[in-house]
Amino acid sequence: MWATVIDVRREELPQLSGLLDANFGGPAGLISSWKLTTDGKETVVRFEETTWGAASEATHKSLDVGWHCLIERCLKGWIETGQRCTEAAPTS
Repeated sequence: MWATVIDVRREELPQLSGLLDANFGGPAGLISSWKLTTDGKETVVRFEETTWGAASEATHKSLDVGWHCLIERCLKGWIETGQRCTEAAPTS
């Protein structure tokens, strides 16, 4: 399991809580918060993640790269085209 939904608010995406084991740079915990806002005709996705525990700088960089790929390539592409993201996520 990647994460658990711990909060959902109307017109906002969920807040998630998860754990990172040693294979993913832990042991550490994380909370991811998503918020949707509008800017004219566009929807803006704001994402924030908080980690605690033994997450190293390399782990933080890996999380940042992974989330950028998921949000900017996969989520944005899926919303705009309806097509699934099939490219591999970068590792650094």
